[in-house]
Amino acid sequence: MATIALVVSTLVAVIPDKIRSLIEAILPAPETCQDHPKLKRLDLKDLVKRSEGGVQGSSKLVEGSSAGDPNYDHEAELAIDYRPDTAWAPERPAAGLPTGSRGEWIEINFSQPVDLHLVCVLNGYTRTGANKEIYLKNAKLRDVTLTTGANSTTTTLENLSVDSRFTYQEVNANDGLTKLVRLTIDDYYPAEIDSESSEDTCLSEIEVWVPK
Repeated sequence: MATIALVVSTLVAVIPDKIRSLIEAILPAPETCQDHPKLKRLDLKDLVKRSEGGVQGSSKLVEGSSAGDPNYDHEAELAIDYRPDTAWAPERPAAGLPTGSRGEWIEINFSQPVDLHLVCVLNGYTRTGANKEIYLKNAKLRDVTLTTGANSTTTTLENLSVDSRFTYQEVNANDGLTKLVRLTIDDYYPAEIDSESSEDTCLSEIEVWVPK
């Protein structure tokens, strides 16, 4: 969809108004991570409750002895709770291992196939209010592979500034029916401020969009 949008925007600058209007009426509007006239965002919390697999991660980070506290127990469910102040994070790598979070994944399972058209993510540990420094103290996803029931695609996410951290980013997805959506971390952006959480790679939210 991004390629179509680029072609359309290039043509618009050089063709007459009547032809431009005709092209815009025929071609589909680019799908974005904002409200879309032809798509709706799935209520993932409700759907996964009715699914056998639900949402799960390859691992989760538990800081200290605070299991159950969403500020310290970073389980997969926190990526679909509609709260930018929580996040899924895989466990920290063992001391001396260079792989970081590469190969870790989060997966959403549906009880019935959904007609996938768009996947969006809120990358990093976004937090809210005066906690913006936490965004800089944690790593963020860089290269990700999206796997569905039929195929896989790869995307390189932007390393957004702290002031743009609440911007959802699109993950490349092929349209079609699927009963699962899995995101695998292929590479990550290191933390920008050194701290004890610098090795933690965080994902605050995942959205799945389907036709209305």
